[in-house]
This record gives sequence, structure tokens and C-alpha cells, in this order.
Amino acid sequence: MRTLNSLNTSTETKRSAIVKAAMECFVEMGYTQATIEKIREYSGVSNGSLYHHFKCKEELAAAVYLEGITNYQEGISDILLKETSAETGVKAIVGYHLNWVNENKSWATFLFNMRSSDLTKDAEGALSHANERFYKLLNNWLKKQKVAGAIKDISSSSLLPLILGPCQEFSRLWLSGTLKTSLARAITDISEGVWRSVQA
Repeated sequence: MRTLNSLNTSTETKRSAIVKAAMECFVEMGYTQATIEKIREYSGVSNGSLYHHFKCKEELAAAVYLEGITNYQEGISDILLKETSAETGVKAIVGYHLNWVNENKSWATFLFNMRSSDLTKDAEGALSHANERFYKLLNNWLKKQKVAGAIKDISSSSLLPLILGPCQEFSRLWLSGTLKTSLARAITDISEGVWRSVQA
């Protein structure tokens, strides 16, 4: 006899398989060409299971986007909660960002391609909540470092591009295959450059 917990686990496993399959299809075929049927084939679930979780392709795109963003933010949040040194924290954020992109190429590619899309409307509420929580933690950490005199006393709206901007640009070129620089060298160079740009 299946228990409620086993049913919940099975349901969550199927949902995760569908989201992962959708991500792969969107990256491989492009959002327009990826079909619900192709996503169902990739996931290996039945039509009933797929439509139980997602009514349409737009909902799937929103779910992929939201899960990618929250997965990324959780890693940064973990750093902020344990790092008290400004230099160590800033460099850890850079390293985490670049490693996350390298280890999650499909997710990162999807987020870069879809970040300005109206397809994220289906995730607006949850995305807004995740962003609010994430940026509150990040801004509080930056404020603490500014008060301690460890980083420049400039607005968070200026600090964030200084820290994440170089990471984003490198990631975009890295995913396109334009760069031949080793990831380890990039992490060292970019983290040092970012730190120099924000240290007090």
C-alpha cells in the first residue's frame, strides 16, 4: 500500500522530470519549436501526468525559469549567511556564479535567453517573492560591509553591477563558446578584479 509520503515523492519526482525535460527541449530546440509532446517524450511521463502539473508550455517555461533562479540564489544566499569577510565573500560570489554556470549550462542558457521574456508572467508572484528575499539578504550583507569600512560606500544599485556584471558578461561569452580561457583562471582573474573595484 502506498503511503501519502510515497505518493508525494512520486509526484515531485515526475514534476522534476518534466521541468528538466522542458529545460533541455527549450535549450536544444528553442522555445518556439519545443512542443508539449516533445517535452512529454523527453520526460518519459504520461500525458495525464504532464497536464496534471502544467496546463501549457508557458507554465512550463515559467517553472524552468523560477527553479533556475531560485537554485542560483540559494547558493549565493548560503555564502552570504556564512561569510563575514568582505573580500572572501565577494570572491566566493564570483566563484560560485561562474561555477554554477559551468555546472548548469542548460539552465544558464535558458535564463540568459528568457530573462526579458513575457513568458515569465506565470511565475511573477513566486519570482517576486524569491527576489525580494534574496536581495534583502544581499543588500543587508553589503550594508554591513560598508559600515565596517571594508567596501566602498556606494549604493547597492551600483555595487551589484560591479560585482555581478563581469560575471554575467563572462558567462554570456563562455556559454556561446567564444572564450577559451580556463574556468579556474577566469575565476581567479575576475574575482580579483571585482574585489579591487569594490574594496574601500
